[in-house]
Amino acid sequence: MLLTITLNSSLDKAVRLPKLTKGAINRADQTEAAAGGKGNNTARVARQLGLRVRATGFLGGYTGQCIGEQLRGLGVEDSFILTEGTTRTCLALLDEASGVVTEVLEPGPAISPDEWHEFMRRLPDLANGCAYAVIAGSLPPGVPQNAYGLITDTLTAAGTKVLLDASGSALEYALEARPWMIKINESEAVNWAGARLLVAVSKLLGYADVVIITRGVAGASLYSSVGTWQAASPPVQARSAVGSGDAFAAGVMWSLLREQDVQAALGAGVAAGAANAMTLKTGYLDPEVFERLRRQVKVTEFAERML
Repeated sequence: MLLTITLNSSLDKAVRLPKLTKGAINRADQTEAAAGGKGNNTARVARQLGLRVRATGFLGGYTGQCIGEQLRGLGVEDSFILTEGTTRTCLALLDEASGVVTEVLEPGPAISPDEWHEFMRRLPDLANGCAYAVIAGSLPPGVPQNAYGLITDTLTAAGTKVLLDASGSALEYALEARPWMIKINESEAVNWAGARLLVAVSKLLGYADVVIITRGVAGASLYSSVGTWQAASPPVQARSAVGSGDAFAAGVMWSLLREQDVQAALGAGVAAGAANAMTLKTGYLDPEVFERLRRQVKVTEFAERML
């Protein structure tokens, strides 16, 4: 089973517009609302790929109810902590004339100390039976700055391998807990390290066994002490890349839970991200399209090894 942790869930609305005009009334051609927050996107795609998934974090208010209902309807095990605040709503505005996506992200509700302590108290039980966990996204107000580090320590002690998908201070505070895998996009890695990519990767490998750098349409690379691999993204007719990184994490988990090696997991992640980009929905894919793309992805090894 896969455990997904989304501390700052959101109801994600994708809005397609013929053309986005600033300062004017804009009428949408199509809208889609989905249970969002990076971990929830991963949970949804993982279910579409047939994995058993347990999702946790915080939910509150009407939007929180909508997210819980949607995930339960997909067969995700709902293990969220209820909060007095109202879960945020986030917008993705797709300008079809330019192909540009504009995102508007609310900060999320403040989590009380009691709610945080209840989450941490339940976490060891939630890890039971979960070989892997994905911790992803931003931190809501009220949780400790080192929240991801505390969560990683708890999960590792329970025997659950952690894939951490975070950046900035949330990543920085989690590193000492040594997550098993870090997934981060290229610009975030460079910004975090204040140095070129390979320097950033070398630093990250001081804290994690595996580092995956995603590059959007250019694919992704995987770095570890035993070798490095890259996978190019197959050509697709993309509609929206929002949620593709979360679908990538689901593809990686799908492969690992089938006891495939990390090279195969890299290819599955690239295929899942590309399949998500083919739909307007955030964090969705067609399993048949995923399987077709997965067979097209070629994973090749670099000559150098990262030590």
